[in-house]
Amino acid sequence: MTFLAGLSLSFAVLASLPASRGRADAAGAAVAASRAQALAGRWEDAERLLSRELERPGPADPTGRARLLAERGRVLADRNAYGRRDPASARRALEEALAAARDARDRRSEADALQALAQMRYGETFETGDWAGVRTDFERVAAMRERDGDRRGLSESLFYLGLTYEQDGRPDDALPIYRRSLEIARELGDGAMESYPRRHIGGIEEERGELDAAEREISMSLELRRQTGALVVLPFAMLQKADFLERRRGRRDEARRLVEEAIDAAEAGRSPRALAAARLELSRMLEESGSRKRALRYAGCARDAAVAFGDPADIRRAEERIGELRARMAAASGR
Repeated sequence: MTFLAGLSLSFAVLASLPASRGRADAAGAAVAASRAQALAGRWEDAERLLSRELERPGPADPTGRARLLAERGRVLADRNAYGRRDPASARRALEEALAAARDARDRRSEADALQALAQMRYGETFETGDWAGVRTDFERVAAMRERDGDRRGLSESLFYLGLTYEQDGRPDDALPIYRRSLEIARELGDGAMESYPRRHIGGIEEERGELDAAEREISMSLELRRQTGALVVLPFAMLQKADFLERRRGRRDEARRLVEEAIDAAEAGRSPRALAAARLELSRMLEESGSRKRALRYAGCARDAAVAFGDPADIRRAEERIGELRARMAAASGR
């Protein structure tokens, strides 16, 4: 079944559920449909879907409500990470979800909300450097998910736990955790989840000089994201492979085509964060090929995307790129 067909099926199932099936079935179908929407970068559609289900009349189901709220918080956290910076809204939604999960005594929803909150803290840790602190958060959620038998959730938590070691300059500690995350994702047949540890395993292997193994993992991660329609994160896999092909294999033309594809994928996935990164990379390539005017245009477009995303660091990088290009163009013209 294709990704889009699966998405349509999720909506069909949701629409056809009879009232007698109860709120729990409807909540589960809404969460499944929301996840498919968010994977394609359709956060507003996903949020509307969940809000409609939360507002649906009928007997209250505390567990179903907790799961809907946790999913809505996760959608807003993902949008904050890729689509539009709005951490306050995401954090408020997740705190509401956490309270509802604890009131309902639903450990799965509690773990989901805590995972998303930890992922937001992970993003902030690039500024604070407190990798040990956020690592404790992911260890806690991983333990909860393992006790509750949530295998897909465990794979996710382990992946992020591995990230805390990799970002802390400890790839040897990260690698076995990534491999465990990968093993679980493969057992579940979850290609989208599988793409995450593969991408980082490939990165570590590349740094070790194991180039053939690295290329296999990087390529597999990219292909899995294509197959599963993971448009939000697909551009980052394309950029990683383009960088590998250019630096490690000397295949510049192929690398440039991949970067151009990443721009298209970022637009399709409605991810201005990815779009800014891809446009900046193409700007660099264009300058190196002697097309400075086009390079400047793409740097300006990267800044536009960064402004749309709303992250000051991304905006600063784009503006620095524009300033450097203008200075080199002025020096070349003798002004």
